[in-house]
Amino acid sequence: VKVLINNSAFQEGLLDALRQYNTEQYVTVTLPEQETQIILSNYGKLENDRFFDPKSQQSFKVDPMDQTVTEVEPHTSDETTEPL
Repeated sequence: VKVLINNSAFQEGLLDALRQYNTEQYVTVTLPEQETQIILSNYGKLENDRFFDPKSQQSFKVDPMDQTVTEVEPHTSDETTEPL
């Protein structure tokens, strides 16, 4: 799709739609070297394309186009997000 779309404004609109789709449809991803799937939702969203997995206490970045996980790093939750 990236090759077919050469217009940057259209690409950004498509990425916004994919971000929304991924969280509204609860798309799942798997962190590298783990077997469990993580649900992408607005509750686990930190900033930009970063999400938080409370089970493994890690944050990670998700490419909205191909749903790949990158930039995994340790992250501790705060008291306000733990119940969610």
